[in-house]
Amino acid sequence: HYEGVVDESSTHGEIGAHFHSSRTDTKDGEAVGIRITADDDFDMSGPIIKAFDIAVRGLCKGVRAQLIVPTMSKNPPGQKITLRFAIDIVDVSDKFLGANEFARMDTDYDGLITMEEWITYLQEYHNWTHDYIPDDIWDKADTNGDNIITWDEFDGPKGDVDPTKEEL
Repeated sequence: HYEGVVDESSTHGEIGAHFHSSRTDTKDGEAVGIRITADDDFDMSGPIIKAFDIAVRGLCKGVRAQLIVPTMSKNPPGQKITLRFAIDIVDVSDKFLGANEFARMDTDYDGLITMEEWITYLQEYHNWTHDYIPDDIWDKADTNGDNIITWDEFDGPKGDVDPTKEEL
């Protein structure tokens, strides 16, 4: 679970203001009502989800951690919103420890990840409810712009051996 507040390093928004809680601000498991200020819509996808994924790696059940994330919201120049999350680790799964996520995503075993494969992976393993990947995230992953992600482009857990180069 997590609780989110506007961090004291922010230049926009009410410092210390609660803006979201996974315990109280959900409906049918989906986040609802995420607003930093009255005029600022906020999206919990993309960089925030990646920050959470990185921050909780290796944490044990029962641990409370702090995560501070600068937002990517469309603020006027000079207005910075920094979010602070208190994260409670309520359960831990080992299904991703040391896993080859590239192999999980490459469902047709061609050594390439398409956007459709990535979406299916996110829906199956990360409760992703969208049928798209935000352009900025896809473009960052697809470094050469050919609309596929190769073993070399993939920056997630993938083991040591490119599956397309393994000998039988």
